[in-house]
Amino acid sequence: MLPPFTAEGFLPQGLHHASWTEFVTRFGNGKRRTHLLEFGLQHLLNLLAAAGCTEVRLGGSFVTTKERPGDFDGVWMSAGVDENRLPMEIYASVGAQSDIFGGSLVPENWQYTDIGVLAQALETNRKGIKVGMVVLAPQEVPFIQPLDRYRRFFTAAPISHPWDR
Repeated sequence: MLPPFTAEGFLPQGLHHASWTEFVTRFGNGKRRTHLLEFGLQHLLNLLAAAGCTEVRLGGSFVTTKERPGDFDGVWMSAGVDENRLPMEIYASVGAQSDIFGGSLVPENWQYTDIGVLAQALETNRKGIKVGMVVLAPQEVPFIQPLDRYRRFFTAAPISHPWDR
């Protein structure tokens, strides 16, 4: 169960596990949040689940009381993930992912230019105070019809990426 927000509108420091239903109930209110959840985040989580990802950690403004977050931000744990089953966009820049999905989920050790590893940056707010992150299991997220360009990632055959050649 997700803990209450702090007086500043953040989750308390630490990792907080949630079911998809609990996550949507807590963070899916309002048109902007609903759109980010249904259009982008759920698609990305489905793609990660199909590749074997078992844990995603979400931070940033989306998991706060901010009424209209600009996007969602998170990292995925790479243990057990078949990277050949992921589209190139999963490894694109944060900006490129945001353009497609409305937010970004990057590998856990992703170096994000001037702030270092993104996972560590998401654990701290702009005032330098440690804040909480939400942990989701992608395989528990309901499958939705994938965007046309990603349908092939849900087939049984492994995908060959141009960089593998």
